[in-house]
Amino acid sequence: MLVVHILQMLVFLDLAEKSHERESSVNGNIASLILRYETKYCESRCIATSGTDTMSPFPADDRVCTRCSCDPECRDFGDCCPDLYIGKGKYDLECVKLFQGYSEEIYVVTQCPLGEKLYSEELSRKCNANNILLVSTATENLIFKNRFCAQCHGYEDFQTWNIGVACEEFPEQISAFSDPLVILKSLETSAMCITEYRVPRKVLTRKCHKTSPISECNVTGTWEMYSADIEAACHAYSHVTKSGYQNIFCQLCNEGEISETPSFRLPKIGLQKIKPVIGLLQFEDSVMNAATSSNYCPGGEYHDTTDQCRKILCPPFQQLKSGECLNIFTQFPVQRLRYFIDIYLVPVIENSIEIVNITQLKRVIRDYYISQTDVKTTTIMKVVLKLHIKKSHYFGKHCSDNMAGFSIADISGMEIRIYVATRLSKEHPFASFADRVSYMLFGEVRLLFDGLNVSFRGVYKHTLPGTHHQGYHTLSAFIYEPATIEEEAFEAFSSNNVKRDCPQILYHHYDYILMADASVLLKNSNTLIAREDFTPTSGSDILVCLSILEDLKLLMNDVGVSTPTRTSSSSTNIPASSASTHTPASRVRCQHAYSHFFLKHQDTCLFR
Repeated sequence: MLVVHILQMLVFLDLAEKSHERESSVNGNIASLILRYETKYCESRCIATSGTDTMSPFPADDRVCTRCSCDPECRDFGDCCPDLYIGKGKYDLECVKLFQGYSEEIYVVTQCPLGEKLYSEELSRKCNANNILLVSTATENLIFKNRFCAQCHGYEDFQTWNIGVACEEFPEQISAFSDPLVILKSLETSAMCITEYRVPRKVLTRKCHKTSPISECNVTGTWEMYSADIEAACHAYSHVTKSGYQNIFCQLCNEGEISETPSFRLPKIGLQKIKPVIGLLQFEDSVMNAATSSNYCPGGEYHDTTDQCRKILCPPFQQLKSGECLNIFTQFPVQRLRYFIDIYLVPVIENSIEIVNITQLKRVIRDYYISQTDVKTTTIMKVVLKLHIKKSHYFGKHCSDNMAGFSIADISGMEIRIYVATRLSKEHPFASFADRVSYMLFGEVRLLFDGLNVSFRGVYKHTLPGTHHQGYHTLSAFIYEPATIEEEAFEAFSSNNVKRDCPQILYHHYDYILMADASVLLKNSNTLIAREDFTPTSGSDILVCLSILEDLKLLMNDVGVSTPTRTSSSSTNIPASSASTHTPASRVRCQHAYSHFFLKHQDTCLFR
C-alpha cells in the first residue's frame, strides 16, 4: 500500500509542477480567484488535497460543473481541471456529432490558422470549408475536420474515418453517384437515412460537454455589479458548467449566483427509429494527390488509351475505393423491388420475308425474356408488346382483318414493357440486377422461329429520328401475365441505373465515332470497341468497363502500332459516314444502321 501511495503522490507532484509552469500565462490574482471559486463550487480536481483522494479526476459526479481532465492532452483541448492548468486550448476546436440525430459530440480540430507548419491559402480554404470528413492521426490523439486541416498542421500520416449508413429503404437519389463523399452529402439531406462516424480502433475521442457554451458576461442582461476580475476569469479558461456556461465565472456574470440545480441540463441522447437497410461508406486514406501528369491520374480516375484522365464510375449503390467498386449496403432484409423496364427493339438487318403468326411471335418473345432473367432473384410479372408494322395493306377498317400472319421484314420496331419483381440480398446486390437489365435493354436479341434466326437490337427510343416513328401501324398485346398485377405498384427503372457490374468509364458522344456495324472508334486513340463491350446512356454517351480498356491497352502495347484494335473478332469496320463528325452520334446510328425503317404514315390499333 505504501508503494501505491508514493506513486500517487509522485503523479500529483508532477501534475502540480506542470500546473505551476503553465499558470504564468494567467494573471496571478486571476489564477488565485479561479482556484478559490473552483474549490468552492466545482468538485473535480487533479491534485490530491488529502490522503483519501483517489486517482484524478475526482469525483466523477460533479453537481455544478462537468467533469474536467487530467491527461497530458488536456492542455491541447483546453479542458484541464483548473488546479492542473488554467488557460485555453492549443487548437481551434469545434464539436461534431458522431451520430446524426444524437446530441453526443466530440472535439475536432477545424481550423488552419496562419503560422501553422504547412499553411497555405488553398489548404486553409479547404480546411475551413463546410466539408466534414473526419481523419485521425497515427502518432497523436488528434481528430481533424478533414484531411486538409490535418495537412495544414503538418500531418501526412492519417486515417480517414468510415461512415455507417442506415436507411428505411434503398435511397434512389444516390444510385447515380460513385464518389463516397458525394454520396455522403446526398444522404445527409435525406429524411429516410441517418449517418454515423465509425471510430477507428485505438483512436480515443474526447467528448464535448456543450457545443457552444456561453462565454461572455451579461448576455442575460441581469448582471447588476460589474467586476473586471470576474469578466477576466470568464474569458480565461474552460470548465463548462451543467447550466451551459464556459465556466462558473461566466455563469456568475450572467445569473448572479451559482446554483447546484442547473437552469437547464445538457440534452440527453435520444432514440432513433430503427432503419433496416445498413451500409458503410469507405474513404481513401491517401493524402491529397499531386498534380497530374501524362502518366498519372488523381485517385478515382483512370489514364486511358486516349491519353486522358477520366473519372471511374461504379454501378448503382456501389462506391469507389482503391480502384474497386464496393457495395454500400451489405445488411438489409430481403428487398423485393418492383420495376417496369421499357425496351425498344429495331431490326439489325433486313430480315426474312417468311410469314409468322402473331401468337408464335408472342410466345418466342415471352420465352426469350424469361430466359434472360435470373430466376433465383427475379420474377417476370407481366410483359406487354407494341408491334410496329410498316405496310398498311395488312389492315383495313378493322384491326382484326389480317391478324393471322405477316412478314418479319415488315416489322419496323417493337416496344416491350416488362414488369419485374426482384429480391436483393448480400449475394445478389442491386448492381447485379442493373447489369442484367442493361444487357436486356441494349443487347442483341436473336429470336428463333422454327429454325429461322431473326436479330434485333435494343436502342433508346428517343434517340431515333422523328421519321422513324412515321408510316407504321401499332399493335398492342399482353403476351404474358400469369397473375393479375397492380401496375401502379411498379416504378420505372431509371436510366441512371443503366450500368454494367464493373468499374467503368464514361465517354461522351463527342469522344467517339460510330461505325457501320454499331461498334465505336475512340477518337485520338484508334481504339475500336465492339458493340457488345459498351453500354449506351440516354444522352448518347457510352460506358465501357475498365477491364475492357485494360485489355485494349495491353493489346495495343503488345502490337506496338497505332492501328484500330477490336475487342472481339467481328467483320472489318468502316466509319458509318464521313459526315459523322458533323452529325450527332445518335442520329448517325439510326440513319446508317437502321435507315430502311423510315416510312411516312402512322396508324394505330389494338389486339389481344
